[in-house]
Amino acid sequence: MGSNIKPIYLPNCPQMYLGYPHATIASGFCFISGMVPLREDGAILTHSNELAMDKPPAEPSSVNTDVLSEPVRSQSWWGYSSIEAILHSLDGDLRDVLRTHQYQKDKRYYSIHENVRKIKTGKTPPPSSGIGVIDTSPDGQAWITIDGIAIDPKNWKFNSRRKIIRNPSIIKSTSHYSRAVSAGPYIFTSGHIPIDTTKPDNPLISGFEDVPEEGRFLQVGTSHSDTVNGPIAAQTWFVYNTIKNMLEDSKSSLDDVVSITVYLQDMNDYVTFHQVHTSFFSNCSPALSVTQFDKVGHKGTLIEIELTAMQNEGGLVRNDITKVENLTPDAGHTSLATAAGPLIFLSLLTGHDGSGHTVSEVTQLPKKIRPMAEALIRTNGKKEATIQLLQIFENLGKILRAAGSSLRSVAKIILYITDFDDFTAFHSVCNHYIPGPKPALSCIKIPAVSPIPGSTVSIEVIAVNEK
Repeated sequence: MGSNIKPIYLPNCPQMYLGYPHATIASGFCFISGMVPLREDGAILTHSNELAMDKPPAEPSSVNTDVLSEPVRSQSWWGYSSIEAILHSLDGDLRDVLRTHQYQKDKRYYSIHENVRKIKTGKTPPPSSGIGVIDTSPDGQAWITIDGIAIDPKNWKFNSRRKIIRNPSIIKSTSHYSRAVSAGPYIFTSGHIPIDTTKPDNPLISGFEDVPEEGRFLQVGTSHSDTVNGPIAAQTWFVYNTIKNMLEDSKSSLDDVVSITVYLQDMNDYVTFHQVHTSFFSNCSPALSVTQFDKVGHKGTLIEIELTAMQNEGGLVRNDITKVENLTPDAGHTSLATAAGPLIFLSLLTGHDGSGHTVSEVTQLPKKIRPMAEALIRTNGKKEATIQLLQIFENLGKILRAAGSSLRSVAKIILYITDFDDFTAFHSVCNHYIPGPKPALSCIKIPAVSPIPGSTVSIEVIAVNEK
């Protein structure tokens, strides 16, 4: 890894994935790994009494509620406290966080986490996306993993630090988080869900009847089609339209969006989602990642969307990478990667051959890496994941070179997997392509890692611009 990316390791804090730091810093940003709640002996934390730090305020409990709620409470507290410690080492605090993800194993206990977040983040919480996953740790004992991106106060290059965006187009949050923040020339949003908080009881957007005429362009007038596709079409339109209005009131627009992460409840909704997506992004090609999570939002929501944009008065140079050595984006009106100032956002990377077919045999890989593929498979015993990951990292290297950077510039990877046993394949492949200190890492088990059939692993990447 290049000398411009530096790892951060918290003292007396074990790593769930050995060799991967708790955070990395580069270009004025801090990229925070998925903080899996571990005790000092490496076991999963289950009670506040095991915290080797300040403890959350005591709450009334019984034997039954304590057994169920205390792991959630203590693990949430540990996560925010660990991120706080990372930022304290940079002379910052939680007010420098630009976005967090809360990957939760069971969202029924979300209110317990919410109480902790209120205490830790106070009146100025960062934007966040809270999504349900199958698992957040290989042993299944962690209820929550928290990661994020923050300012590195020691090396921040822009005049303005984090500011919470408040304008007439911001609809209120459904819980304790900010809808969006600006930081220098960037805007970071929370995950937006199709709940209309401008109306009493915060109604769910359920179908075409809940959006105005301009949001019904996919309506065909037949009950079967509109019943099947109406909910995801209307929800996607509502969310994008809400974000559009917010951006336009914040010296930005959808044309300034550089990265979009979409969480679907059901990957079968992808085609309809994408039809709506392209209607909003006809003039630009932001990076796009779409995955299926175990639980998205609440109250019947089928989609959650977060994005990063530029403020159009921020002066950033933008470069959409749309074709590289026979690689093209997996979706229309998207890029392989979008470089915006010091950051490069990559679309979701999957192990397919460029035509939507997942690679499954060593002979489908580039000839130069086939001997290595055979050797790695003999070592780790994970043929399918190894082949897909080798294709992923080959493509990643090509895209970064086209953006004027290299694999040394990778600052953060979110690894989506369907089987935690495949982490051994990821590590062996990552160790080959990034042999030095590793990027920040989150590893999450979800139902579907990509719209591409047959995908068992995928990665979402943020890199830094080496130009």
